[in-house]
Amino acid sequence: MISDSNLIKLSLSSFLLLFCVFFYLETTYNAPIVTISSIENTNIEERVAISGKVIKQTLVNGNLFFTLKDNTTTINAIIFGTEKKINNNKVYTFEGKLTSYQNKLELIVEKFYNNQIN
Repeated sequence: MISDSNLIKLSLSSFLLLFCVFFYLETTYNAPIVTISSIENTNIEERVAISGKVIKQTLVNGNLFFTLKDNTTTINAIIFGTEKKINNNKVYTFEGKLTSYQNKLELIVEKFYNNQIN
């Protein structure tokens, strides 16, 4: 029979192991790349990746608000906590969570990278 203290240790060890596995999977998960026109209201709160160009941007109080354009249409996007604008002439892939603000879809960007090799 397992003692109470050993059962507690086993439970805590299992919890820590599962937490570490979950954290690893969450940080290494790459969202699927989608076109903006394929996004629907049912996709709100999902993580997606969109490749496109920034066509309009405004930096306000450390937050970058911009319009992202792919080859199908546009979507509003936000990067919180930044002091830099993005080069408008390059294609980037933006990954983040889809939300709705004032009945319009927008992307809250978590990470992005440049698709072009210099």
